[in-house]
Amino acid sequence: MDTHSRSCGGWPGGETNVQIIKHKPGASAEILPGVVRRYVGKTVSDFPETVDLSSPETAWSAWHRASGAKDAKALSELSWAKLDPQEIERSWQRGDPEDLRVYNEAVLGSKLIEVLTYRGELAETISYLPFPPGKRRQPYSARGFGKIGGQWKSLGEDRCASLEDARDTLNRKKDRLWDNFQRIARDHPSTPTAGD
Repeated sequence: MDTHSRSCGGWPGGETNVQIIKHKPGASAEILPGVVRRYVGKTVSDFPETVDLSSPETAWSAWHRASGAKDAKALSELSWAKLDPQEIERSWQRGDPEDLRVYNEAVLGSKLIEVLTYRGELAETISYLPFPPGKRRQPYSARGFGKIGGQWKSLGEDRCASLEDARDTLNRKKDRLWDNFQRIARDHPSTPTAGD
């Protein structure tokens, strides 16, 4: 499964305001068969600093803290894919230091808008990264998480230009993601297979 950021589409006029959503925290609704949308509306700093993988929300905050802190080992441990911490560190070294600093600040200041859950074991966290004006053109993140053995871990990310693009990622790929997630679950024999 691809664990790198992927683009969701073009830049449609600069939507940057996450206030489009007018939900109450914790409100949820089924929006498609098997898909439940739950509004969150919290920033990374609103979550405890301890690593908690018991929900997509807390796993999202752990991932963002590790990413913002450039903790390659933690990112590897927070992912179901086999990520090499040394390769993650090399990719940071190859990049522009200023761009990485801007990205890390945005990751640590990001806001989790909502969680879309499919079949109770696959989730897409939709968040907004507050990049400074003129920096980066895809401020929305749709990071997938899968639940195996009671732990939610990352399955990869799509980066999107708009909130609607981010919301649509799960709808467009949920069946393919579910099949890939089932393979990942089978590769972790110490934990129950998803769907059990």
